[in-house]
Amino acid sequence: MKINLDVLAAVEKANAKLLVVTKYWGKGETEKIIAALRNESCIYGWGENRVKSLEEKSLERSETHFIGRLQSRQLPVIAAHCETIHSLALLKHAEKLNKIIEQNSYSKLKVFIQVNVAADPAKEGIAPIDLPDFLQALAPLKNLAVVGVSSMGWGEFTESQKRQEFESLIKLRNKFIPQGLTSAGTSRDYQIALDAGIDIVRVGKGIVAEPFDV
Repeated sequence: MKINLDVLAAVEKANAKLLVVTKYWGKGETEKIIAALRNESCIYGWGENRVKSLEEKSLERSETHFIGRLQSRQLPVIAAHCETIHSLALLKHAEKLNKIIEQNSYSKLKVFIQVNVAADPAKEGIAPIDLPDFLQALAPLKNLAVVGVSSMGWGEFTESQKRQEFESLIKLRNKFIPQGLTSAGTSRDYQIALDAGIDIVRVGKGIVAEPFDV
């Protein structure tokens, strides 16, 4: 296994952070990736989107981020294994998470509000127009800390479409959470995200320059 140094260089050049999406690998492979990247200053954490993987890998909670679709029945496991969630889009999930954190005396849960800036019906996320009301509804939930906004845009795209998505997300952050962060991008479009000014890009398979010898 060899790390793709070009990704690290691009993130560092943009003064951004990298969320390494480890969902593609098993426990042993994930541990190798973490060991190889742990001392890199641009690393923001490790991203997972499956509850089964969270339980199997049992990574350090403070470094584990959930980036998948939230389901009510899975929230207790997600809260137990992740200190940060990048996909909050429903008030009922926020309220349940707030209660879970309090009942279990976990450290405060950091959340990114997922906004459907691309207006893609296949993607989760609140409509941009609903962001201020959603923030107001979250304010009483003292066990949650809103740290920014996130998005998952179109899978098929042009560079101009992606840039518009990212710039729209940044404008929402600037207007409603001026001290917050933006989380977006994938292995396919992280450079566009960095050029647009996204704070945290998510890269999975693209972080590995050569496959594992397994």
